[in-house]
Amino acid sequence: MFASFENLNPRWLLDGDWNMEGDEQSMPAESLLMNKKETTIELLTSHLKEKELQITELLKEIGRLEERLSKGKE
Repeated sequence: MFASFENLNPRWLLDGDWNMEGDEQSMPAESLLMNKKETTIELLTSHLKEKELQITELLKEIGRLEERLSKGKE
C-alpha cells in the first residue's frame, strides 16, 4: 500500500492522530473525514433536488394523462 501511495503516513493509517501525508501541510484525518462528509452531503442534496424536480414533472404528466383519459370517456 505504501508503495502505491508514497506520501501516505503509516502512523496516520494506524491511529489517525498524525497527518495523512508525511509533510506538515497535510490535513489531519478528522479534517479529511469532515470534508468527505460535507462533500457527500452536498452531492446527496443535489441529487435529492433533481429527483424532486423529476417527481414534480412526472406528477404534472400524470395530471395531463388523467385529463386526456377523462375527456375520452365523455
